[in-house]
Amino acid sequence: MPTYSFQPLTKAHRTSDYYLDTWIATMQEDMEHTLFGRIISTGINYIATGYNGHGDWVKIPCANLNTAKLHMGRYMSERLFKRHTFRQKEFARLEQERLDRRIK
Repeated sequence: MPTYSFQPLTKAHRTSDYYLDTWIATMQEDMEHTLFGRIISTGINYIATGYNGHGDWVKIPCANLNTAKLHMGRYMSERLFKRHTFRQKEFARLEQERLDRRIK
């Protein structure tokens, strides 16, 4: 019987990460909005950052990596993420300047 390199792993060879990733994918099917962004490690916890389904830039603090993975639908490249992070900082600065002028 020939063997193929693309055969799925048997249950004996699957790790707990495999089952956890399957569970995350199953749970994401029921979620209405997942993020398009990146996961940032703070050393203590994780922050899922990116655009939600409405196009808003959001940051979601997560206790562990698996919770952060649950919120991520698609991952941005690092270069694209840096560009969008810079844009969000600029938009926040401009908005703050607009509000400051309005108050005066």
